Amino acid sequence: MNRILLLLSNFLLFSVLASFILGIGLSYHLDISLKLLVWLALSCCLLLVICFFYRLTRTVQLTLLPTFFLIGLSYGSFSNLPPENPSHVYNLIEDRREVVLVGTLAAMVSSDGTDSKAQINLESLRFSEDTLFQPAFGSILLRIKGPWPSDILPGMKMAIRADLHRPTGFNTPGSFDYPAHLARQGIWITGFIRTQAFLHTIENSPSLFDTLRFYPEKLRHLIGITIDQAVPPHLQGVYRALLIGDQTRVDDKIRDAFRDSGCMHILSISGLHFAIIGALLFLIFYWLLRRSEWLILHYDVKKIALLGCLPPLCFYALLAGTNAPVLRSLIMSCIAIFALCVDRRKSIPTLLVFAAILILLENPQSLFNISFQLSFLAIAAISAATPVLSHFIVGNDNKKTSQFSFLRLKKYR
Repeated sequence: MNRILLLLSNFLLFSVLASFILGIGLSYHLDISLKLLVWLALSCCLLLVICFFYRLTRTVQLTLLPTFFLIGLSYGSFSNLPPENPSHVYNLIEDRREVVLVGTLAAMVSSDGTDSKAQINLESLRFSEDTLFQPAFGSILLRIKGPWPSDILPGMKMAIRADLHRPTGFNTPGSFDYPAHLARQGIWITGFIRTQAFLHTIENSPSLFDTLRFYPEKLRHLIGITIDQAVPPHLQGVYRALLIGDQTRVDDKIRDAFRDSGCMHILSISGLHFAIIGALLFLIFYWLLRRSEWLILHYDVKKIALLGCLPPLCFYALLAGTNAPVLRSLIMSCIAIFALCVDRRKSIPTLLVFAAILILLENPQSLFNISFQLSFLAIAAISAATPVLSHFIVGNDNKKTSQFSFLRLKKYR
């Protein structure tokens, strides 16, 4: 028992994350009443608080794992439930229906050269047999043949005539579950637009919040148009993947070449891109700050330069689409920068655990996303292999080897 408690104490964050992930993972397979799970989780939390108040250390450590397991199970079960609000588009569309809908283009339109897919935040809709619009909300994914009109940008309000239906998938066991994949993104209804003539923009005055909210996606859209106009067709997909995180137009031959050479990760914006951009930003800010003798004498310009990297990195994450690898890289970069600024270096495992917990708290369904799994497993494998490889490369001398720290910016000269 003492050995188990010692392991829990040494690997507390990892144990909590493992329990939380196990709960979310089992929630997809266990059919347990959500109310019962919530009551059990609350009871464990109450017991944990009481034990902590009376300083029952062993009981706290033993109660911690089942508590987070039940929290993950409850959180995952809640996120698996379909929408219950009668005004949600999921409850309005049961079979294929032709509708006229009013909504806002929520993100940059993706296109593979044949079809274009647009995510719409719904506001209201009207069925073909009705005369009045009814309130409706929810995200839907619409597909249209050919390119999307270049003058319709994210954040614009539109009236669209489309055929809506619930997504269907293959019934073969073990095959890709497309409806579940969309549901994890908050999309429960898909549709098809027959022609561009069924797309009409509506004049509106967006609020400041909506303007700021859709600005990154609008900028992604404009950068994509600029790439299409300035870059040769066979390279457009690569430029779009590297600059705005859109891999839908990467040529199959180019994709195969990257995969066969072991460089496929270059096309997916992740930690490598953040490390390069962060290092360049730090060097630029540090060089500029050192031009002032007064700043050097009164402040730690290295820390100021590090903090100056945060806004551009956050904006780059928004520009890249904020998928799982991007969020993981951004969170780890932010925590590492703050740790360096307060003179506390954090190891990669600690940063990885924090990033995973934050992403799963924001959306527990991210656990089932293959990009989330591969991103974290790859970094975890690199972290585990680094000390072993360092031992063989450096040898058994007395030199200190790297211990999972990021760029040793404090030793920069």
